[in-house]
Amino acid sequence: MTSIFADRRLRASYGWAAGGVFASQGLLWLVSLWVARHLEASDYGLLAMATIFTSFCVYFQDAGLGSAIIQKRELDRRDAVTAFTFTVVVGVAVTAVLWLIAPLVAQLYHEPRVTAVLRALALTLVLVALRAVPFALLTKQLAFASRTKAEVVSAFVGSAAAVALAWNGCGVWSLVGGSLVTQTLLTGLVYVYSAWRPALAWHPTVLRALLRFGVPATAAGFLWQIYIQSDQFLIGALLGPQALGLYVMAWTLAGTTQERIVAVLNRVSYSAFSSMQSDRRAVAAHWVDLNELIAWTTFPLLVGLALVADTFVAAVLTDKWAGIVPVLRILCVLALMRNFGTLTPHLIIALGHPGKNLLFDAINTVALPAILAVGALTGGVVGVAIAWVVAYPLLFVWRFRLALRLTASTIGAHLHRLRAPGLATAAMAVVVWFIGHLGGVAPMARLICQVGGGGAVYALCVLIWLQKTGRLSMFCSAATEGAPAADTRMVWRRS
Repeated sequence: MTSIFADRRLRASYGWAAGGVFASQGLLWLVSLWVARHLEASDYGLLAMATIFTSFCVYFQDAGLGSAIIQKRELDRRDAVTAFTFTVVVGVAVTAVLWLIAPLVAQLYHEPRVTAVLRALALTLVLVALRAVPFALLTKQLAFASRTKAEVVSAFVGSAAAVALAWNGCGVWSLVGGSLVTQTLLTGLVYVYSAWRPALAWHPTVLRALLRFGVPATAAGFLWQIYIQSDQFLIGALLGPQALGLYVMAWTLAGTTQERIVAVLNRVSYSAFSSMQSDRRAVAAHWVDLNELIAWTTFPLLVGLALVADTFVAAVLTDKWAGIVPVLRILCVLALMRNFGTLTPHLIIALGHPGKNLLFDAINTVALPAILAVGALTGGVVGVAIAWVVAYPLLFVWRFRLALRLTASTIGAHLHRLRAPGLATAAMAVVVWFIGHLGGVAPMARLICQVGGGGAVYALCVLIWLQKTGRLSMFCSAATEGAPAADTRMVWRRS
């Protein structure tokens, strides 16, 4: 069976992906904390109002062709050029539509400032379309060393631009400007590191074949965007940009594990599952390995963040963000659940069942926004967070059971691997809770002691586990070995 700890190529791919996420996304997270001290919650609310619509358009313009390229076993060069032509044409068209309807979106929110922000962010759709194909090819080849370099450099430059703009009092435009710089540079660097060069060509037969796989996959992603973004849309429309900004900041902190850490696994797992699709036992073993890694990395961060939420906000973000503390704690619980649901859509699609994935997303799209709307009307942003925690397990269990059936895996196999990280997290939580109840300590000093003490206990538990399971030697070799040389030249099937 394929194991993360035994397969050198997979281990190196996950390692490079982790390096890219921790370097690029970690940098963006630290910058966002600094910028938050200089911006108002309403600035983040305005950005979120516009980002909701651009996120929908990204899924629409791709039509799942990137996923189809990654999943397809034998790739013809005509596949790539046809997909490139399609995504660019649709990307330009969608950008033009967003530019025209931006004033209507602003009226929907009763916030005229959304018009300019949405029109500026719409330009990123063209950039995403231009890099979609070479990005998919790098992913298909597991060339994550090249992807990592592009992402780290672009994130660093974009973060510097955001800081400079915030320092000069640009408000929401510091966030918009940083995003535009990042996306522009990333698109250029993807072409630098990819040997593929664009060409405009249209092969209807090839396009139909790609769309047969891609449309169900992208439709599922589009529906996923609807219900996953419905909380922010409802808060923005019903409660305004200030409330939305507080909610977005709380989710930015709680969602760090999913967007920064679990994203590592998502970047590689789809390609890995696709390559194993003929061996379901290998897929099942790999899935269990990934869930164990998720537990070891996210349990301590989310439990710890929930325990230190009030101290963290007071010490790092200042008192103007104090309203996010109760929301943050609830969203940490939600993030724990969502982290284990992130892999199942990729697994189901990689095994060739995008239609079933689409069905589940269609049901969620109908049910979840209604539940969140009740939460928003009855309890504001706290009500939305509670509604998420109540609804998500009911919606997640269907897809998880399908993944178990497709892989012939068992819930017991997953729960057994969660026991060790759960016990280690419990030990860490006791230490963090005890330090947090010491009186007469300034917020920053208390936060440092809680993080240091809890981190030391958890690190000791991890070390004991690695030694007991015999993985310590494997971990050390993985840390010292380099990734296999990435050959970004595509070997095309002769048409």
